[in-house]
Amino acid sequence: MIRFREEFELVNQTKEIRSNCNTITIINIGGATAIVNGISIATGNQYYVQGNENEYNETRYRISFSGAGSEEVQVIRKIYN
Repeated sequence: MIRFREEFELVNQTKEIRSNCNTITIINIGGATAIVNGISIATGNQYYVQGNENEYNETRYRISFSGAGSEEVQVIRKIYN
């Protein structure tokens, strides 16, 4: 049996985060457009990267926002123990 945990982080300001996980999901839950490493994420949409077995993602993601509305994204990481 392979064990993992999920880690949740709410980001509501321009910030750089590290993935340090196997799978990462960044969901735009605010009203403003979220920008993740230059990719625009509309409200309600998500950016998702899933690693293969035994892969570990070390990407640094720069999160910023554009336009009117609340600035919020939910980050979910899948981390194997």
